Amino acid sequence: PISLDDPLSSRIRRRYITFEPDTGGWNNLRMSLENIIVLAAVSGRTLVLPPEQTMYLLDARKGDTRRGRQYTDFFNLTKNTEFLRRVPIISSLDFLALEGKAGGAVSLDGYNSTMVEHLWNVANNCEYRKKSTVFCEDLYDHYRRFGQLAEIIEEGPVTNCLVFDLDVFTHGEKFIH
Repeated sequence: PISLDDPLSSRIRRRYITFEPDTGGWNNLRMSLENIIVLAAVSGRTLVLPPEQTMYLLDARKGDTRRGRQYTDFFNLTKNTEFLRRVPIISSLDFLALEGKAGGAVSLDGYNSTMVEHLWNVANNCEYRKKSTVFCEDLYDHYRRFGQLAEIIEEGPVTNCLVFDLDVFTHGEKFIH
């Protein structure tokens, strides 16, 4: 967990990247996580994990009473200090604790107390059922309200490709080797 008393937190504004996990099978979940880790690493952002939730075909272990799963159940993401030096990772709950206050990246100001409590509950554990009292999209809609969402549009028969090379981005194709 993140310390809210971190003396650097008041002087340095963190940059974050959030994601909505794929709702498909294990390989889709794994690949979406691998991709977002790479994006977090190359963009120098803290990765915000989605809330615990039911993951397709990944049932609870015997004796586990939790309704949901988290990527940390399958990957050593939060105890691997060498990895965390390169890609800081926090939970949705930590993200709301750090950035949900007034002036934060995802401020909860402007919501009534019922909605604030609801978003905290969803950040803890959510479901992909619209009629659920902890519908995942409610939290992601809150993130979208404050975040920047880059639209990537496919043109013609070519699919999208993101290039993380400053020279190519700044000066164009002549810098591709």
